[in-house]
Amino acid sequence: MNRPLIVLLTDFGLRDHYVGTLKGVILSICPEARIIDLSHGIEPQNVAQAALLLETSYAVFPKGSIFVCVVDPGVGTKRKALCVKTSNYYFIGPDNGILSLALNHEKRLAIRSIENRRFFLKSIPSSTFHGRDIFSPTAAHLARKNIFNQLGPKVSTIHSIALPKVKKRGNRLEGEILYFDHFGNAITNIHERDGSVDLWKKANIFVRDITLGKLRRTYGEGPKTLCAVLNSSSQLEIAVPHGNAKTEASLEIGDEVGVVSNEKRS
Repeated sequence: MNRPLIVLLTDFGLRDHYVGTLKGVILSICPEARIIDLSHGIEPQNVAQAALLLETSYAVFPKGSIFVCVVDPGVGTKRKALCVKTSNYYFIGPDNGILSLALNHEKRLAIRSIENRRFFLKSIPSSTFHGRDIFSPTAAHLARKNIFNQLGPKVSTIHSIALPKVKKRGNRLEGEILYFDHFGNAITNIHERDGSVDLWKKANIFVRDITLGKLRRTYGEGPKTLCAVLNSSSQLEIAVPHGNAKTEASLEIGDEVGVVSNEKRS
């Protein structure tokens, strides 16, 4: 028998008790569960960053995995708690857009609002810790037995995140920095598919008023200066080999990034 796999994604960090508490709840209900930490280093309350990370990572996990995603600035408000069943996975989290980007790539079979208190840790959950009292116990009960249809009423739509769109102007792409990873690399909203093969071969990359030159194939190719690469998720990324692009270039979320097919920006 395959042991059920529960994948955790939060902005809780590892300094406090929050992550350990989620795991304790899960294992108390479903001792045979396997638990994997996708990340607990999401910037606090940064729902968009969590949604992007989930989108780029979920598909490598075994079919049947249960994702528990808790970046929840609206905890305790009237926002719904959701469980989404797709043809491959279950996704559990608040209805604030955190699940929406991954679900764009999945065939949705059904969505339930999590309201059945039988599957809560407490009949009256904390107004500040739904990860402990609602999301993790729901995942654990679901890992033990298929109780999806008992969770609560069906939901027809969910909240979606509206990410900044890449602008295409002739042989030019215009985007922006979305977030920074642990290394200080700037992840942008520009994807390899946004430009042609020819554009990527000839393009010069810019961030704000800084010229980065041609796209590099690897971090180690060329001098240890601010550069641009296509990362493992095929997103345009600004980096400094053996350094930190965010601090060394004083980059910020929302900074303009351009991909231009000639030496000039205009």
